Amino acid sequence: MGHLLKQPFANETIGLSKLGPAELILVYMSQFNNLPWKIPLCIDEGFEGSFSVTERALSVPTSHYQRTECQRERTIYEDLFVKERYLPKRVYEVDSENALNILLTKIVHSKDKKTLSKKFIEKIYSIRPSNDYVHNCVSAVSPYKGVKMDFWLVFESGASIDIEQLFVYKKDLVHDLEQTILQLIESCGSADEVKKFQQELIDRIKPNSLDNDFFPIAEALVRFIFKKKRLPYQSGVDRKQLWGLIAVAVSKFSSRSEVNAGEICYLSNDKGDKAYIHSDYVRSDLEKTYYAKLLAELSVSLLPEEDDGF
Repeated sequence: MGHLLKQPFANETIGLSKLGPAELILVYMSQFNNLPWKIPLCIDEGFEGSFSVTERALSVPTSHYQRTECQRERTIYEDLFVKERYLPKRVYEVDSENALNILLTKIVHSKDKKTLSKKFIEKIYSIRPSNDYVHNCVSAVSPYKGVKMDFWLVFESGASIDIEQLFVYKKDLVHDLEQTILQLIESCGSADEVKKFQQELIDRIKPNSLDNDFFPIAEALVRFIFKKKRLPYQSGVDRKQLWGLIAVAVSKFSSRSEVNAGEICYLSNDKGDKAYIHSDYVRSDLEKTYYAKLLAELSVSLLPEEDDGF
């Protein structure tokens, strides 16, 4: 975990098998809509066999550049369909239905299921892969190079793929997460609703505990993303701001706390027991626990309430 805790390079990719459960959930949830920031599940491959060029519903590009690029690409593939009936090796996006099936299977068989919330577990058990799902086949692909095309290349009898070759672009992961955070905050409406949603997130990403222990790192992480509309990266500025938010969270919880260079000490209970937070370990704590839980909770917040058509 922790892929999103550093700034992405433009063309840096992450293989599907390298994604943790929380990131798989984020990619999975993005497939439920046709928003401009849907995370494409991609493959760099060539295909043989008959295919047809069809409209891509609800995914019409808006900018002049996108429209021009789509028209140019569509012409190329219509020529290939008529003359050669093959698709050259390049990056393609896998169609949504097959992407959902592949991602759902990966999530269900994930070894680490601690990040799966109760709401998400209930959802995945109500949504099964489609009956015609073939694990190593896709029904359609669309060329992808950072611009979402307005058409699909639909195969006559499905095309074989190697699941292990599937990947996502890190920039798409980061952009989707930032847009998700922004959309969720904006959907709250009022300042009071924003505060309520923020507190709900803090409560939901705390580790399960009978006495509901206070976790200042969890609170600081949520407050950071509400302020910055993104997760913290591995920059010195972000680390400094996150450390300051952790200190504030501790001071709210404990009347007696000491903040030193790289260490915070506070009384953790009425018995006078001391707890420590070391700045050197904050990053590892984020990656191992709070980052994954927060990412999953943000993703699940976008679950459709109505029937998804599966």
